[in-house]
Amino acid sequence: MTAQISPKLASGVAGCEHFLEVVREGERSDNSRVFERDDVQVSTTVEMYPSPAAVSAQLDLLRDPTTLICERALFLKFLTEGEAGTVNSIDVSPIAIDPLGDGEFASRITASIDAVGQPITLLTDRVGVQVGKFAFSFEVFGTTVAELAELETTLLPKLVDRMRQAGA
Repeated sequence: MTAQISPKLASGVAGCEHFLEVVREGERSDNSRVFERDDVQVSTTVEMYPSPAAVSAQLDLLRDPTTLICERALFLKFLTEGEAGTVNSIDVSPIAIDPLGDGEFASRITASIDAVGQPITLLTDRVGVQVGKFAFSFEVFGTTVAELAELETTLLPKLVDRMRQAGA
């Protein structure tokens, strides 16, 4: 359950060494296209693992404080290489979500940048949910906490329910 932090992206990035040692990708994976509404973007990934224990181990990795350091380094790399503007600050912290499946994790990246002389705050929430031997990753990008919270409280439970109905 890499939740859009892939070993390929993390390779060679300082702060991602522990993540790279422990991360395991699922046996099968399917990524959604990016869905957009106004200033909000959502993407999802579903991965199948050999067992529920394997998914649980990846949840533990994503809850590990060293993974937050890796996330921050990757997002900084993304912003600086993408010429998003001048990066003033980046914070990555765990966030609480309602219990949805057999286990979950969630983190928020908050970046303050100056783009074309204007200060902008960018928010990215990464949520992972275990349903049996499946891992569902949800990434939502926007500029206000309300936008992100609305999707997390309405869309995520529906997606987990659909996974259960499909036999996950």
